[in-house]
Amino acid sequence: MQAIKAGYRLFDGAYDYQNEKEAGEGIRRAIADGLVTRDQIFITTKLWNNYHRREHALAMAKKQNETWGLGHIDLFLMHFPCALKYIDPAVRQYPVRNEALNHTATSQFAG
Repeated sequence: MQAIKAGYRLFDGAYDYQNEKEAGEGIRRAIADGLVTRDQIFITTKLWNNYHRREHALAMAKKQNETWGLGHIDLFLMHFPCALKYIDPAVRQYPVRNEALNHTATSQFAG
């Protein structure tokens, strides 16, 4: 909310940053307090490398949108354009980069 008071309107998050819930809460508070409207805020977030397959990407986009709690994401990017082995969030919510890199999958983009 302090960032909004200072004039910021673009907010950058990512599943890997683990900042979406708290950032969304602050923005919702600012909206409730009448400092801004949702249309005045631009939200960017990113898909982590373990979730590039279509079925995982769509599920993660929905999950991240719900975590922000703002109704929609304005820009949804791939965090890095290299796919890693899928790790179910129920098994490890935030995959460790080194562990994921050790299991790089070359077929993530295959049908």
